[in-house]
Amino acid sequence: MTLGFSLIFLFKCFIMIKTIFKSISVHALWGAAALFLASAYLWVTPAAAASDRQDHSAHIKAIFSAIMDEQIRNVAANADDSRQIQYDGELSVEPVEDYYAVTMPRMSVLYPDGEKLDIGMISINVTAPEIAKTPPGQWKMTLALPTPILGYNAEGVKIMRLAIGTQKAAGIWDENLKNFIKLDAQYSDLQIDFPLSQGHIAISGIAIRYNLGEDREKRWSGPLSFELLNAGWDIPAPKRLKGELGKLALHIDLKKFSTDYLKESNALFPGKFDFLNPAFLKTGDGIKTTFSLSNLKTDIPAPQPKGSTEKSVKIDDAVLSFDLQNVLSGTANAAMNLTFNGLDIQPAPDANSTDAQETLLKLVPARGHIGIEHKNIPIAGITQTLSNSTGQNNPMAGLGLFLKLPGLYAQAGSLLRIKDSSIGNALYRIDINGEAKADITAALSAIAAGKITLAGLDQTLALLNTASADKNSPDLAMTASNIKTTLENMKHYGNARTNTGTPPEPIYDFDFKLDQTGAFTVNGKNAMPLFMPGQIRHTPPPAAP
Repeated sequence: MTLGFSLIFLFKCFIMIKTIFKSISVHALWGAAALFLASAYLWVTPAAAASDRQDHSAHIKAIFSAIMDEQIRNVAANADDSRQIQYDGELSVEPVEDYYAVTMPRMSVLYPDGEKLDIGMISINVTAPEIAKTPPGQWKMTLALPTPILGYNAEGVKIMRLAIGTQKAAGIWDENLKNFIKLDAQYSDLQIDFPLSQGHIAISGIAIRYNLGEDREKRWSGPLSFELLNAGWDIPAPKRLKGELGKLALHIDLKKFSTDYLKESNALFPGKFDFLNPAFLKTGDGIKTTFSLSNLKTDIPAPQPKGSTEKSVKIDDAVLSFDLQNVLSGTANAAMNLTFNGLDIQPAPDANSTDAQETLLKLVPARGHIGIEHKNIPIAGITQTLSNSTGQNNPMAGLGLFLKLPGLYAQAGSLLRIKDSSIGNALYRIDINGEAKADITAALSAIAAGKITLAGLDQTLALLNTASADKNSPDLAMTASNIKTTLENMKHYGNARTNTGTPPEPIYDFDFKLDQTGAFTVNGKNAMPLFMPGQIRHTPPPAAP
């Protein structure tokens, strides 16, 4: 991903978050939106003017004029985005000793319901390469966001106020990359108030950092990160939302990103990353994204339908990562990993919960690790096949593509693996290991084998049996009944053994296999009835002597 699309990406995130939280508070996320929209100047992709060493003022003014033009143009071109960016006043560039003072026009974001986010005027100091001792085309910049940032409703009533205690932001902007390659932006003691609901959000600190380097092939690699520390919120109306968060972080590692191929990709598909575009595969060799959080505690208001109750949620830590590498080779590797600890969901202290709800909440895993690897993905072949198939005016093109994919995967030696994955809590534990390989000679174009181990199955079934009889929550009782039926059908296939713990309890092993004939078995039994529960015939227990 290039950072040039970050502003539009942020806009979409803000409207999505705002929609979700509007049922809880009139504008609980206004403050966060204001901060990120203002910070978005660090994430844009302006078009650089021709170098003019005799007149840096004109050069710099052209750069920032392009920033504003591109922001307006990108938002207007997005059919899903009904907001508008508005600038009032003139862009000012003034030489001051050995740097240039840039003052942006007053910036506002207008929403279709009449609301307005008044960001204000952003100030930037720009130092030329010969003064900053940076390579030609790399400009040192420092930035200051306005404070406070204010939000108004359609009647002009103030509904949000964001104040920033201290801030510092400095970076190096590269004309070839058309973005920051080095950046250190830090904001502390952020206070966000919502006058109408008497709500408040406090954030101890936010940090945004880039550190990209260029190789001999003029490709860029390096980390980019965002961190939020020690946040707390209390939004009383219309439904109370109260909580705290120790840390939230997003870390991105780019590998061999190229602006030259990005230009080619944009020329064919403006504003899009499209896998039908062969140039897309040449924009970079890899990207790894890691999202993490720690010490989250929050209340969740009761959603519909009737019968739900408010809940209290906490999680000690969680890390989710996506990794895509070796794209330039045409045969990529991908991985997804999720690890979490201390997840606990309980009815709120004053909630009138039912047996069914309390039982289902006991099934929520407290800890887990899920690791999925996909080796040797024929990404170049898939892209070319997609491009050829969709370019035909033939209604059978889609079928042709479907038929070609198994061969592409088999030729590349593709492998999908779930390794050392486990979820559970004090009640149960599930361990999963397995892999699937592409095989063009197999009946289903793949073979697979693996093992699932389930401990605590009998105790879980006993709880679900009680929950399924709960007449106070018929919908949740039906959910409990469906889960119980599924687990009972699985138990029919399991091989039981007794653990050595205290007290001893049965553990069920499920060895599964998909062979070349297309037969899917679990512990040697035909497992297709698992997908047709009505076909399962349970063997009755032997009669007592």
